[in-house]
Amino acid sequence: MSDIALLGADELAAIVSLAEFEAPAKARMRGPAFDYVAGGSWDEISLAENDAAWRALRFVPRVPSDIRSVDVSGSFLGRRSALPVAVAPMAVMAMAHPDAEGAVARAAAAAGIPYCVSTSASTSIEEVAAAAPDADLLFQLYLTRDLEYSRSLVERAAAAGYRAIVLTVDLPVLG
Repeated sequence: MSDIALLGADELAAIVSLAEFEAPAKARMRGPAFDYVAGGSWDEISLAENDAAWRALRFVPRVPSDIRSVDVSGSFLGRRSALPVAVAPMAVMAMAHPDAEGAVARAAAAAGIPYCVSTSASTSIEEVAAAAPDADLLFQLYLTRDLEYSRSLVERAAAAGYRAIVLTVDLPVLG
């Protein structure tokens, strides 16, 4: 059982924007864990640009419209999904919560969307798959100089039932 207090229903219901998750997260996370999760590398330029891009998105309401039969499901990598999105890979999630990737895999499965497990996950490839046997799992792969190690990760993911490899090439050096 976790010693990190989860958000209560009332506290969660009061949150109406992504930014409002930061204060309760900061209150629950120890040491530099919050800074790692909430921050970016170097001067955080990409972080600021991502925030600006998110703020530029607009939903256009279509009123009056009959919304009783709206279907937001779609396809993700050729498989039906409750939403045409997946949970993105996040490294060392145990810094945020001890149930880490297993809990996220179970939540993604319950929501009917895929989950992409990070190469730098806190939990092994096999443990994530065992924690959520019904999950639609993808595996993020960062290639290393040791191609045999990379091959072993791919083979382990395939053996554990992951259905796709997501090759990530955005990190030539750590920030």
